[in-house]
Amino acid sequence: MTRAVVFCLAAGMASAQTISLTVNTDTVLHAIDEKIYGQSLEHIYHSASGGPGNPGGAAEERNLFLRTGGFRPDLTQAVAALHPPIIRWTGGPPAGEYKWKDDIGPQSKRAGHRRGDEVDPPSFGIDEFLAFTQKVGAEPVVVIRVGPGSKTERATLLRDAADLLDYCNGPRESVWGKIRTRNGHPEPYRVKYWEIDTETGKLPPAESVEALGQFVTAMKQVDPTIRTIGPRGLADYFSVHLDERSKNPKAKLFVSGWKTQNADWLGGLQAGAILNAMERDAAVAMAAASPDNALIGFDRGSWFPSPNYVVMKLYREHFAPEVLEIAGNLGDLSATATRTADREKIYLKLVNAREQDVSVAVVLRGDFPLLGASMRMVAPDRLTARNTLEQPAAVQAVPAKVERIGMTARLRLPRWSVAVVTLSR
Repeated sequence: MTRAVVFCLAAGMASAQTISLTVNTDTVLHAIDEKIYGQSLEHIYHSASGGPGNPGGAAEERNLFLRTGGFRPDLTQAVAALHPPIIRWTGGPPAGEYKWKDDIGPQSKRAGHRRGDEVDPPSFGIDEFLAFTQKVGAEPVVVIRVGPGSKTERATLLRDAADLLDYCNGPRESVWGKIRTRNGHPEPYRVKYWEIDTETGKLPPAESVEALGQFVTAMKQVDPTIRTIGPRGLADYFSVHLDERSKNPKAKLFVSGWKTQNADWLGGLQAGAILNAMERDAAVAMAAASPDNALIGFDRGSWFPSPNYVVMKLYREHFAPEVLEIAGNLGDLSATATRTADREKIYLKLVNAREQDVSVAVVLRGDFPLLGASMRMVAPDRLTARNTLEQPAAVQAVPAKVERIGMTARLRLPRWSVAVVTLSR
């Protein structure tokens, strides 16, 4: 879906370029679901480095833990600022190692989990994850284990998946609903989205289909209202990676764990191109960025946004659901045009991956009198630019100049830049 766009980013061109685009304001190609701006959680160090899960923490840190529910306020606000419509957990291969039953109940009795050279704290389990999603205004996507493994092991995983669904969505009188109630949450969480662990794909095709069918059937018997996500057509959403497609043209795609290849500004350019490609693709219904994107860097007292974060925040702040038709020769320019539901604004998202500046003329055609134009841009002028704790704003979105002449907006994109142009009527 986006490979051709992403891998042209490092390529330089020989000369400057002028591009003329026409946005047909009366032609809506398709609607975008805001769930394409989802995120993933994998390792999370959310508390104030103290609290009940770590009795060695200082007294003031334990008090902060109690006041904030265990979540660092600054990091929680950093996630909330992205306005993630969904958060996927646990993201990536560690879902195959996670045992949810070890991380419920009193935190002092939990074991925690070691993943390579990192340890997830025992103070963050399914209850804390669901509390976190509520705190940042996101809908949860819970990833469950399937395999690979023997059929005996899979039977245990199948039971664990059904039990987890009952714990989250069952009435307080059910087997696991009683345990959830005892743990302080009598009302069901009503988790809608459940992703069948993508490790299923490592099974032989026939066995993979069989396993997915077993899990989807068993889980919908517990709660028929859920929506499942999986790597085969048996699920409600077809889970793919960036370069995959479904053979079913009507399939609703969930782009699972997409990621860029860099933590510097090259990664920011890639993020913009990927998001543009997903907005243009009518088949993409949901998506979640991989935790490997490392959107937020932090130490015990502060944090900084990665270039990916800067671009995702800029795009999320300018989300609009209607994709408009763009005519013209874009060349290497990545572009989308979207319109707000009230039809008052059009957002033009642009990625210039060239080594030279690009002049752009945007002509509006249709019933949209152009009365105002503004632009926000990220253009650090170096592919290696990045934010750090010492320089947290080296890569940031800033206002930039747009010239409005009648129904035309003219602007200039510096080399290696991402911009969002707002056109108002």
